[in-house]
Amino acid sequence: MALTSISVDLLSIVCRLATTNAPATEHDAAFIREAIDKLSEESVELRLQLQTIDNRLHEIERNLKYLKPMVSPLRRMPVELLSHIFGYVLGGPRIDQSALVKLCQVCKGWRDTAHSVPSLW
Repeated sequence: MALTSISVDLLSIVCRLATTNAPATEHDAAFIREAIDKLSEESVELRLQLQTIDNRLHEIERNLKYLKPMVSPLRRMPVELLSHIFGYVLGGPRIDQSALVKLCQVCKGWRDTAHSVPSLW
């Protein structure tokens, strides 16, 4: 048991009681109950702080998930290179039309690029 935020008096009581099976005196029991109450209150406060921190962390992670794609290198990729990638991935003797449709649904830029590659159609 971690006894970090307790007084020296309480620590001496706990050490004495931990080495015997003797019951606590009324004074010692009252002192221990007071420490239990204080530690319980501190525990509740810390749990509330953790919940607040956890909520903030989730909010930050949501914002990062939203913001990071906005500066993705893929957004700056030249259309010519993107059209070559589309041709490589979807090209071949038989083009999977459902994959092509999904590719065109990613965004307007990808749809325009896919439409500009005659070999895909």
